[in-house]
Amino acid sequence: MLSIVISEKGGAERRQVFERDEITVGRVKGNDVLLPKGNVSKQHARLIVRDGRYIVSDLKSTNGTYVNHRRITHATLVREGDRIYIGDFILRIETPGAVAADSAGDETQGHEASQHPIDDASACSHLEPSTTSSLPHASSSPVPGGAEQSSARRSSTRPLDDVVSHFPLEHDPDSGSLVPSDVPAPPRLPRGVADTGEHTARSRTPSGQSDAYGMLQEPASGPSASTTGSYPALSGAGSEATPSGRTSQLAVEEMRRGMQREFVAELCVAVERELGTEPLELLPRPTSDTVKTVDDILERIVSADSPAPELDVNQLLPMALRELVALGALDVLLGDEAVSRMRVTQRDVVLQRRGVSELYEGIGFTTEAGLVRAIRRLCADLGRPVADDESVIERELSDGRKLSALLPPAAIGGAVLQIRRTKSEPTTLNDLVRGGAISRGIAMLLTHAMAARANVLLVGPPDQGVDEVLSALCLAAPRAHQILTLGDDDFGGRAVRLGARGEESRLVELVRAAARMSPDNLVCRPLAGAPLVATLDAVREGMTGVLLVNSASTARVAIDRLATDVATTRAVDVATARELVANTFDLVLEIGRLRDGRVRVVRLAELREGAPRDVFTFVFRRTAAGGAIEGTFSASGIVPRLVEDLAARGMPLDTAIFRRHPTA
Repeated sequence: MLSIVISEKGGAERRQVFERDEITVGRVKGNDVLLPKGNVSKQHARLIVRDGRYIVSDLKSTNGTYVNHRRITHATLVREGDRIYIGDFILRIETPGAVAADSAGDETQGHEASQHPIDDASACSHLEPSTTSSLPHASSSPVPGGAEQSSARRSSTRPLDDVVSHFPLEHDPDSGSLVPSDVPAPPRLPRGVADTGEHTARSRTPSGQSDAYGMLQEPASGPSASTTGSYPALSGAGSEATPSGRTSQLAVEEMRRGMQREFVAELCVAVERELGTEPLELLPRPTSDTVKTVDDILERIVSADSPAPELDVNQLLPMALRELVALGALDVLLGDEAVSRMRVTQRDVVLQRRGVSELYEGIGFTTEAGLVRAIRRLCADLGRPVADDESVIERELSDGRKLSALLPPAAIGGAVLQIRRTKSEPTTLNDLVRGGAISRGIAMLLTHAMAARANVLLVGPPDQGVDEVLSALCLAAPRAHQILTLGDDDFGGRAVRLGARGEESRLVELVRAAARMSPDNLVCRPLAGAPLVATLDAVREGMTGVLLVNSASTARVAIDRLATDVATTRAVDVATARELVANTFDLVLEIGRLRDGRVRVVRLAELREGAPRDVFTFVFRRTAAGGAIEGTFSASGIVPRLVEDLAARGMPLDTAIFRRHPTA
């Protein structure tokens, strides 16, 4: 049986009880729990109960599923009292005993309490005392004026129009929750391994379950074993303190992760010391006999001096085996279709999913030798092994992904690996709105601009969100539009690709040929010199619908760079070249990835007198709990000249979206 308590920010709680062991949560009918909000995916998450344990899984939702501050990427254990955040909703698991107790209380109290918002203290009053006491707002006595203060607080923080909400991090009532200060007993390392004292404990994981490495994750919460030995407390030195003075949960998890990494690294070093490295260097993979030998050595090391129970051997031994004889963490990640880019630096793995960068929750690679072996094995799998003197590596995987790696001596600080998708995943303007990259007003303007075949300059550093916005623009074009692209992307099958590689003279010929075909839209990757001038000339001669990408940090830098390039190629003064560039483009989009990893259109402008004049800008408001950036897309009050052209073509646009907000 599953009992779920559901609440929406600022609203009352409701309880749903299911007489089965698995339910789905989503926005549309057909789900067991229906949450009808735009920031909830059609099928968002799944909850199951197995052997008395509650497990939540994210179903590749757009905005993600969070458990107590942290976004989950794999099946995750939850306990009673843990908060599951889905869009604007908070879900809590209740055990059958708690349900029965609440049902008895409901018979005496009626339905009166359900008519009022419930604060944290009242919402948790039915929990065990030990659980309730760990919540930051729980109290045994009522707070005078609590309801009025809560209402006033909600009113004073009401966002402006088009506010970018990244719930749940900034609305997490547990942002200051207590972290257990007790420390699990330190692990015993294999014989001959030095004890450095820098260890952390793993989250308890039931045997037989699986996470990214084959083991289920469990958020670190609840009491731990008592401290023994001279190991530092997880809440002591080296931990990141919150403003309230409490230990950061993320810092504790990082220390636990470091403990696992160190233990696996010592296992790998011990195997290499006993077996030698030569059998492991065989390409593309060690023989089956070597794999069996490595497995036997690992088992013998652990059984000779088994680690403490806080380190689950069933979880860590497969990690060590994969790093020694396979591709390590890449074995798991290469098959994840949601990952658009992965980077390995200093043996940490950073992933990019749906435009959001995040540190891989596993332990990544534990040794430099393991990472180098994985790179060599990947290249050997592709039929192009790494040469002895090759330190700068470029390969293409069978599915079109690009592999780039640096090995010593080119990489002084250690090997670096990146694997990324070169083709843009289909992204729509609605996806960008839901992800907080643009506002509804910006989406409306861009939709009309694509229908009118406007010329748009997209500015942003490489791999910082330009591909997502460019894909959304192409998909926003009317279906009857013919789209040509000088590049590898087909934008969901909408574009006809033209070869964009080769000498400058060939690119010029391609641009001129594309102009003669009079496409509705021409998508150009960064151009310079003669190909750039040929594109601008085509626009001057009447071509429309040009989408040009420029890899610059800001719109002003891009305009300066284009003007200088045109002036050099055409042998004209910079002022004339700047005017030519300004007369070419109707709109300029400045795109960036902020420090929270999310893509934003930080500026939408038009060019007047050779300089960008803002129409919409992203205005930073605050950094929320967990590092999420909150802000507003503010209108400057300028109505772009493109709007007049749209009206003349029978596509009027409501100018109310360009009005400045009264509080701006």
